[in-house]
Amino acid sequence: SEGASSFGRFPGSVRQLKGELTMRGIDFSHCRERSELEELWKTSSSAQVSGLQDESFAVLREGGRQCWVEFVDEGDALCHWEDGSDAMLPAADLLPLGTSASALQGAPRICE
Repeated sequence: SEGASSFGRFPGSVRQLKGELTMRGIDFSHCRERSELEELWKTSSSAQVSGLQDESFAVLREGGRQCWVEFVDEGDALCHWEDGSDAMLPAADLLPLGTSASALQGAPRICE
């Protein structure tokens, strides 16, 4: 089933797989085989099961905009954007990037 693939084989094309890894800020430049890309994807997916953490970085699934997540409460996350704005979003709309600013790929500083 499609749901069972969440920790098995990536259900899409190699191009989609690379796009998903890029959205998660995962470097895959060393990978030569689809199986290596899928292993990175599985590792990042299993880390995601616990969801977003308070005081961490995330990326919006649609559009790839990065934010600082102040807190997560009952499935919603308070996101702070680079332009100084903030918004409550469904946590499911965000992919966790971690708690270190180094997780942000080429992004300007959004908190000092």
